[in-house]
Amino acid sequence: MKKEKFNIYKALREKCNIDVKTLCDALNITPEDMAEYENGKKEPTLEVSEKLSYLYSCPMKQFTNKSIP
Repeated sequence: MKKEKFNIYKALREKCNIDVKTLCDALNITPEDMAEYENGKKEPTLEVSEKLSYLYSCPMKQFTNKSIP
């Protein structure tokens, strides 16, 4: 059985009981974008990371490896 890699985007969304459509509407992104974040194929932009940080009340560094000015 293949072990699934931990994904902060999916984990927080599920912990907060938020469906993909609601979250995507709040972030102004497509469900396809969110699927790519949750599958590790793409990282969110700095703007999306800021919104995620605000929505989940957690440090922005949780969502990005980019340096923050």
